Amino acid sequence: MSHKTKINVHYDPRLDFIRFIAFTFVFVCHFVNNGGLGITNNPDVWWSNSTLQKISDFGREGVTLFFVLTGFLIGRNLLRDYLENGYVSIKRFYIRRIARIWPLYFLFILCCSIINFYSNNTGFTNTEVPWLLTFTYNWALYFDRAGGTISSITWSLSIEEQIYLLLPLVVLINHRKRFHLFTIMFFTVGFSSLIFFDLTDTGALYNTFSYFLPISFGLFLGIYENYIRGRLLKNYFVSLSSLLYVLTYPFFYSDLKLLNSSSIIFILSSLYFFTLLNLTDRFLNRRIIFLIAKLGKVTYGCYLFHFVILFAFINFEIFCSPYNGFEPLGIILAFMATIFISFLSYYRFEAFFISLSKRS
Repeated sequence: MSHKTKINVHYDPRLDFIRFIAFTFVFVCHFVNNGGLGITNNPDVWWSNSTLQKISDFGREGVTLFFVLTGFLIGRNLLRDYLENGYVSIKRFYIRRIARIWPLYFLFILCCSIINFYSNNTGFTNTEVPWLLTFTYNWALYFDRAGGTISSITWSLSIEEQIYLLLPLVVLINHRKRFHLFTIMFFTVGFSSLIFFDLTDTGALYNTFSYFLPISFGLFLGIYENYIRGRLLKNYFVSLSSLLYVLTYPFFYSDLKLLNSSSIIFILSSLYFFTLLNLTDRFLNRRIIFLIAKLGKVTYGCYLFHFVILFAFINFEIFCSPYNGFEPLGIILAFMATIFISFLSYYRFEAFFISLSKRS
């Protein structure tokens, strides 16, 4: 890989920009799609505007974007580690991932336990505790052993932690140099799993192996970043095609779901990350990117705390009813509250652990 002699080690605001876009998709899905999770009576008729409904339905693919971004950062960081030091530091990798994920994760679980004192197991149930503590909650949902509580939002974090546990070990098995081999391996496992789920109609949403595919897309982009962003994304035809894809894919997403093909959806949604990356490189003003990137820094908190706010608005019927769903003002207030709490969490809590990990 002749292109890999130069790795960008500086902060890249475009990734935080994409991270915030991914969260916004998830937020819109939970608060807007078919009236949001707050509507329980005849939700299919809530939206009178089919275009808005299609966009909000696409919001669930924000999780897929998160996983592509995770693979991208892992591929970039592990490769950079190898090029700078001649080896991959498993210790440093785990210290930084634990410091980034665990403090807020367990603070969130603590918040859910406090919520339980004021509600009927809204935060989590006793049967969910082992799954939460072992980062296996996605499997609890997959086997219908849990769900319906605030803590159910952690399912994607469980998958992420399971993948973190495996990736550095794969690098060692492949003698560190063969980064492209475990990228192919992850794609093969992910794609084969999705084909199996489609054929057996067993569902792919909460299964860890499904997300090997978007992770593999991110790994590929991260490993070959200099070539992709330095050459491919500068091609006018690629840039124009990416712009069209970003603008049109959400509108065709609902129709594509009718094919009942998880593999097609995962591939197309993973490609959406690539087109967003191209969009930020070619078409967006740098000031806009930096502004939204500031919000992107706090999206981990946004992802967790928006579900707390969601349940609060539903339980207290704050601009929300089981018959009408969320009112526009309720959606705006919930979004603003999520951002505010997440900023407090990041700068008053998470930043301390992040700074500690950088000293390792």
